[in-house]
Amino acid sequence: MGRGACEGRSTPSCTLTGRHDGLRQALSSQLERRFGPLPTHARERVQAASPDTLQAGLLRVLDAAGLDDVFED
Repeated sequence: MGRGACEGRSTPSCTLTGRHDGLRQALSSQLERRFGPLPTHARERVQAASPDTLQAGLLRVLDAAGLDDVFED
């Protein structure tokens, strides 16, 4: 289901989509605050990341010396 299809709906699928979008936005904001404007490869990595990876990134950004530390596997 696409993002537009979830507007005004409260289904489990839409809730998960909204949560995923929120995690992406939170990590992007934290990364930009910490490291400045993100290069294209970092933005693409955030957009493609799973919710679990985004959650891990939100924790890693606290201690990361650079972007590579946040995205380590």
